[in-house]
Amino acid sequence: WICLDFEATCDEGDPPLVQKDEAELIEFSFCILDAPAGNICHVGQHFCRNDRTALTPFCTQLTGITHEQLSTAGSLADALRA
Repeated sequence: WICLDFEATCDEGDPPLVQKDEAELIEFSFCILDAPAGNICHVGQHFCRNDRTALTPFCTQLTGITHEQLSTAGSLADALRA
C-alpha cells in the first residue's frame, strides 16, 4: 500500500487571503506499507516553495508547516524529481 498526504496553502479569514481555487501544494509525504508483514517499508516528505499564495497563520496552525521549513524548499517540480 502507498499512503499519501498533501498540504496546501489555505486561510479562513473573511475574506480569505488564499482562495480555495488558488491554493498551492506546500508539502507532500508518503509511506509505503508492506501490508502482509504489517511494516512500513519507506517514508518520505517533501516541502514545496509557495510562489503565488501566502502561508497564513491559519495554515501554519492547521498543518504545522512554518515559513522556516519553506524557506529552503524547492519548487514542486524539484520535489517531484527528488
